[in-house]
Amino acid sequence: MKKVKLFGFLGAFIAPEIKLDLPDKINKNIILSVLTEQYPMHQTEFLQCNVAVNQVYIFDEEVDSRNIEEIAIIPPVSGG
Repeated sequence: MKKVKLFGFLGAFIAPEIKLDLPDKINKNIILSVLTEQYPMHQTEFLQCNVAVNQVYIFDEEVDSRNIEEIAIIPPVSGG
């Protein structure tokens, strides 16, 4: 199980931190897919998020989940 931090409205609606069971090789799409399976009511919101692993944004590249200390799900932000 990996620690996943949820920021912004996702942290407020779900929890600031959750745990996910992930395969050994992951990328952004895999992480978001696992989140969507567990929280289907937030699928639209998850698909707009960026994902950071160990404080580095990831996209299509594969990451070995055994080396992950932290995953952050970062929704789009707006300011005024």
